[in-house]
Amino acid sequence: MVRFMDGDSAYAVSTARLSLYGGSNKPVSEAELIMNDEIISVFYNDAHIAMIFKEKNGEHKYRLEMYSDKGKKECTYSFDYDYTAVSFSRDTFTVYGNTNMYISTFGGEIKYQGE
Repeated sequence: MVRFMDGDSAYAVSTARLSLYGGSNKPVSEAELIMNDEIISVFYNDAHIAMIFKEKNGEHKYRLEMYSDKGKKECTYSFDYDYTAVSFSRDTFTVYGNTNMYISTFGGEIKYQGE
């Protein structure tokens, strides 16, 4: 799956790989990330990509990993509730569940966590 984040950035994702591209006329590869686990969901805006994985260690049900549009890992969040969406604002991201919500900065500072 290939998605354009804005006029100069795009990403391609498969079950275990994230590729980031930049440039408006002739996109060039900016980062290639190989994941250890299968990617089950991807959410993005013009500057960030959130990928969700099923946790394999049994401690939590899911793990979200946040990356910049240049491929820099920004934070990780593990959780147990079934999620419905991830949204982004200027400085934070929100993970929504049917009755749960988690709000954090891209640096990992928790702003809200609860039902």
